[in-house]
Amino acid sequence: MINPATVRSFMKLTITFLAIMFAVQASAGERPQFGVTPAQLLGLFNELNKIDGEITDVRLLFDKTAAVLVNGKRGWEMYVFHRADGAHWTKDWSSGALGNEFSLAAPRLDMYFSACGPIVFQFEACRKYECENTWAVLIYDGSSGDVARATSVNGRIKYSSRSAAQPSGCAKEILHQIVAQKQQGTEGRTR
Repeated sequence: MINPATVRSFMKLTITFLAIMFAVQASAGERPQFGVTPAQLLGLFNELNKIDGEITDVRLLFDKTAAVLVNGKRGWEMYVFHRADGAHWTKDWSSGALGNEFSLAAPRLDMYFSACGPIVFQFEACRKYECENTWAVLIYDGSSGDVARATSVNGRIKYSSRSAAQPSGCAKEILHQIVAQKQQGTEGRTR
């Protein structure tokens, strides 16, 4: 008789491995090719296997940083891993459960080079049935490691960052641009 826990564990490993392989292939067109060795991928795979929840997106930044989006029992979470040397990856940051303003989301991370230089991972979502008024944006600056967040609850916008200090100038600029775009979209629909 086959143990159901063993089958679930095998399926999770297979899905995680396929997500990493897809991320490598998808990221290849978005960044310069610096190469990720099979040993480095296996090291990342071993770290991702420790995460509880469904991994919906993995984005690799060169061969040193990986951003991971997970839909778990507590809701959406984002993780960032760094590879110091060899094939060893360590968790640099995790968002924890992102809250109900992130309940309705496309299961992906956006990755791009910003106008002020750093590489940014962005995750946007909104509260189910209240997307016009209650939404959130989370960004991770791959150059500085800064995390910044903008949350709109009933039209009131609150900014926060990873540290007690304000987000970096670049992270702040990116968030303000995203918020302005979202507000213009909302105003256009309500007129």
